[in-house]
Amino acid sequence: VALAELGCGHGPRHRTHLSERVQRWMTVPRGLSRGLRRFLPGGLTPWHWRGLRVTLEPGSVIARVVRVTGGFEDAEIDIAAALFGALYPDRCIVDVGANVGLHSLAWARLAPVVALEPAPDTFARLEANVAANGMQNRVRTLRTAAGDTVGEVNFFVAADSGFSSLKDTHHVPIRDQIKVPCTTLDALAVELPLPVGLLKIDVEGLERAVIAGAAELLLRDRPVLMVEIFEGVDSNPDPIGTVEDIRAYGYEPYVYASGSSMLNLDAMDDAGLMPYEKHRDNRYNYFFVPRPPA
Repeated sequence: VALAELGCGHGPRHRTHLSERVQRWMTVPRGLSRGLRRFLPGGLTPWHWRGLRVTLEPGSVIARVVRVTGGFEDAEIDIAAALFGALYPDRCIVDVGANVGLHSLAWARLAPVVALEPAPDTFARLEANVAANGMQNRVRTLRTAAGDTVGEVNFFVAADSGFSSLKDTHHVPIRDQIKVPCTTLDALAVELPLPVGLLKIDVEGLERAVIAGAAELLLRDRPVLMVEIFEGVDSNPDPIGTVEDIRAYGYEPYVYASGSSMLNLDAMDDAGLMPYEKHRDNRYNYFFVPRPPA
């Protein structure tokens, strides 16, 4: 199923082809990254990006990417925003594994965001970033993990918060092991005032547990999904099974494969999105688009 062939949602106003609606969305000028202002030795890293002021964890992979490129996953953020704007502009966004909130803050201009982050120090930075941008009414922060159970779970706090997870992925040293609250997305969705239009999942290998806990949400709301799936040494042990789990809910998988920030659904290679054929760790950002109703 080509993205350009998909219809959008239900009812007359959603019958415009997805490609036309996304192209219209992408005519809105995107915020230009103004790059890194400065790094404070031994301290936090303030950064101005897309008109936002954010604080990064010094020495983290995210901070290093910013130092080199002046941005972080800008194209992926724009693609997800375009798909959300084309399909479900009146819904909310859920960010599972929000870290310090880059994706959440970028998307909060489009719709209300619920940002989940279980690591205490990282959550504090997330809250500070939301407050620094005056977005407390746009981003709801929850210090919780998401999975297939509701309760308390073990959490591995990594030396780089980007690799903290419900398990040790052996990317970087673990500096602490703590207990954190955990919920399912099905349980969370009951409390949300709006249906979910975009769901981002970045949980360092525990994607299948999050999906298992979101079965009702996926069947009911049919959100666009942006999911990091990375096998690595000890991250996701079954990337192919993860893709098939999501496909079974009626989704078509695509992979992000280039640095292009333009989205042309009639020329998917130019967009950097390609239909999924097989998993490769250098193409770890997946987009899942719901198939149109039969």
